Amino acid sequence: MNDRPDAGALLENAVFQQIIKNGWQANYWRSKKQYEMDFVLFLENRVELALEVKNYLNKTASASLSNFKATHPDIKINFIYRNIDPKVDAKNVLTFPVYAI
Repeated sequence: MNDRPDAGALLENAVFQQIIKNGWQANYWRSKKQYEMDFVLFLENRVELALEVKNYLNKTASASLSNFKATHPDIKINFIYRNIDPKVDAKNVLTFPVYAI
């Protein structure tokens, strides 16, 4: 799947399907500096969790996580990565492989 130019979009779509299947409401978040979080999850109109989904790691992944955490310190963040052992430089962020969703 890594050879496909749309691999990241396919992974996000698979995660989104699981979000909807489990009854969550999801929004997208972007800062004024263009940092983004793929999903901000709501349950009963209350923000519960933010998710960042990545097919591969890059510098913007950590920057987005750190920026979101700085502006929304009370919201838990989960990082979903296609591999088992991601190395994300962001404190208080739970990381897990995509097969665990």
